[in-house]
Amino acid sequence: LPEAESKGLTLSYYLDSGIEPQLIGAPNELKEIFVNLLGNAAKFTEEGSICLNAYLERESYTSVTIRFDVTDTGVGIPKDQIGPILEPFIQLDSTATRKYTGSGLGTSFAQELIRSMGGSLKVSSEVGVGSSFQVILTFKKRVVEVNPGNVGTLELIAISNSKSAESELAVFEALGARIPVIPDIINIVDLV
Repeated sequence: LPEAESKGLTLSYYLDSGIEPQLIGAPNELKEIFVNLLGNAAKFTEEGSICLNAYLERESYTSVTIRFDVTDTGVGIPKDQIGPILEPFIQLDSTATRKYTGSGLGTSFAQELIRSMGGSLKVSSEVGVGSSFQVILTFKKRVVEVNPGNVGTLELIAISNSKSAESELAVFEALGARIPVIPDIINIVDLV
């Protein structure tokens, strides 16, 4: 974020360790959502920080729901203006924010992308304190396909993510396979 860097803002992020690294979704749309939300945060924050945090909300065998929070210490949004900023071409109209320019499409565009992905956007803000944009999206998990006829010949599976390993091994075990669990890559050599 060049604008954030030029203002000397602190940028931080947090990724919940329970979130699997390989999910199925719309990466280009996800990128556009955060380009717009983080861009707005940088535009309306003169000092302080911008954070992007991702938390695991729910998980099933086939999907994962993630909550993304974009928070800033910017000018904030009056409560009566939160709804209108989600509409195209609307910007706050007060002397405190008139110096900010742009098309007014960023937040509404992000909301449309979020909706098209089956998600939701919630906004909370306090004037003079900052804003928080909460995005909730569900992604499909990469599911291991197993042919039950071949399970008996399976001797080793390497899965780098321990959270994913538990769910994937459960599939094989349900089909009658008995697979040793190796805690780290170094110990695999002993089995081969």
